[in-house]
Amino acid sequence: MTWQQVSCTAFTEGPMHLGIMPGGNSYYSQFVLSNAAQQVTGGSINRQALKAASNGRWELSNNGKELDMGVPLQLDLTGAEGGKMQAELQSWTSQTLGGQF
Repeated sequence: MTWQQVSCTAFTEGPMHLGIMPGGNSYYSQFVLSNAAQQVTGGSINRQALKAASNGRWELSNNGKELDMGVPLQLDLTGAEGGKMQAELQSWTSQTLGGQF
């Protein structure tokens, strides 16, 4: 048996969704991005780099310094196929992003 990665672009409908995980604070937060047409490979929030965590989660931390979470938050994402997505968030809560790669 063999496998290969394939693009989900043709099969994905609707916008991406941001799901904030419980347990975050002003120094650290974890979240998931779902319904992405491409695998998310990187990004930033207010120019703070996102780090891939386990189980498909993403992490935002600033080496022990308080995070810059002033709203509006600028979310920038990069996809495996070169797609770019930007969203302006009015709060750090779970929400539909209103866009797609």
